[in-house]
This record gives sequence, structure tokens and C-alpha cells, in this order.
Amino acid sequence: MADSSGNKLVETASPSDFSGFHHWKNPDHQSIGETTLEFLQKLSGPTHIHISGKDPSRARAVVTLLHGNEPSGLHAIHEMLKQPVEPAVDIHYFIPSVDAAKQAPGFIYRMLPHHKDLNRCFTPPYNESGQDQLAQELLRILTALAPECVIDIHNTSGSSPPFGISTFMDERHDALVSLFTHRMIVTDL
Repeated sequence: MADSSGNKLVETASPSDFSGFHHWKNPDHQSIGETTLEFLQKLSGPTHIHISGKDPSRARAVVTLLHGNEPSGLHAIHEMLKQPVEPAVDIHYFIPSVDAAKQAPGFIYRMLPHHKDLNRCFTPPYNESGQDQLAQELLRILTALAPECVIDIHNTSGSSPPFGISTFMDERHDALVSLFTHRMIVTDL
């Protein structure tokens, strides 16, 4: 399968017949579109973008667009992909709610009508909805990758300063959050 620019997209296999994430490895920075909306249009559904790093034995992951109305992380990924830089380690970007984000006029719908909130599908009980299956697929891939860290980028619906959320208060998590902001909320969610 290829996108409209001819870039190869490979389906990530799932234990069930669920089609899961489209896999896009090392997209050419010139083929991803000039704008974030052009980039979004090149994604044909939930997408896993894999950028090969200098040390392929290590990986880091970024998850964004769990909600179709939260474009900040997609903007950040698009800007990163436009830079012809080889990262130190493999980077895996996960962009699940592409279909909700594409609904006209764009970035309006948190989720598609009559669909579950994907961000509420990561803990049991799971059912057979597409969102539950997609959440399980993302968890399976992340478990297999065993990344050094996972950063999940969201927007807030209100006006607030930037902040990070963690389920642990330790030096490593504090250092990671400090790369983005000096505010960290620690919660057991």
C-alpha cells in the first residue's frame, strides 16, 4: 500500500483481523507536505511512523492525536519530520485518531460520532470496538518496542500553562518533564 505520494505504507499485523496502524518507515522529509494539514491528508488512518536512529537497539516513542481535536502534537511531529536529522535512537511516532482529525473542517472532533474516546480504552475491560482494538494494538507495539520513554502529547480544552503529568515522582521522570516545562503533576490516574 502507498500513500498519495507513493511512500510505502505497511499495515502492522494484529493478533486479530483488526487492521491496526499503517506503518511508515523513514518518510522523506520532502514528501510529508508543507503544512500540518497536508501531512494529515497523507495519513490514511491510524499511523505508526518509525524513524531509524544511530543506535537501533534503543527506542523512544511519542503518541499524539489520541483525540482528533488536539493538533499540537501532530504539528510538533510534522516539524520534526521536516528536519533531515538522524536521531540518536529509533523514534516511533503513533498518530491514532487521524479519521476524527480529518473530519471537515479539521481538528474539530475529539472522536468520530458514536465512537468511544480512545484515551479511555487503555485499561480493561476491553470490548470489540475499533477504539478498544486500536488501544490494545498500541499497547502491544509499545510493549514489543520497550522504549526508554513514552511521551503522550495532548492539548487542554482550557487556557493553562504547559504541564507534564506522570504516575511517578523520581529523578528520571522529573528530568524528562523538565525538557518541556517546569510544571509536573503526579497522579495515580
